[in-house]
Amino acid sequence: MSKHLSLWTAALTAFAALAVAGVSSDWEEYTDNELHVAFRHPKDWKPSPQYSDRTYFGGPDGEVQLDASEGDNPEQVCRGAASHKLKPFGSHPQIRPIKVEGHKGCIVWGSDDQGAPYYAELVVPFPRPVEIKGDRYSLLTLYADKKHILDIIKTLKFLPQ
Repeated sequence: MSKHLSLWTAALTAFAALAVAGVSSDWEEYTDNELHVAFRHPKDWKPSPQYSDRTYFGGPDGEVQLDASEGDNPEQVCRGAASHKLKPFGSHPQIRPIKVEGHKGCIVWGSDDQGAPYYAELVVPFPRPVEIKGDRYSLLTLYADKKHILDIIKTLKFLPQ
């Protein structure tokens, strides 16, 4: 009896973890050992050789890409993205504060006139700068479609270096 109760408790715990994360069982986890992060994305999203220089997954209903960047702080990078002369986030993007695992970051959320593709951008500091090919980066950038970005962020974890 207690074995069945333990299995049932484990199943409920796993289901609750997925519900809290805002994702369903048709999402899978990806671990990026270069950026030292893990996150979940829809299972039908696949990498593309077109984006071999960064972490990228895309599918019929959206995409996500991660990269490392440099800057004094996340807000500076978000302001730069929001005010870029090409207006990739529309004419009146919003910059929203957000915390990821206790680290203060920001999201650039495109305005209604953004046009397709409808992306948002997360900028958050790494717990410690990451080194990639001899260069050190202090900020993680995550671009994704607006439909999925918040659910992806809920699953984002920084890994020990």
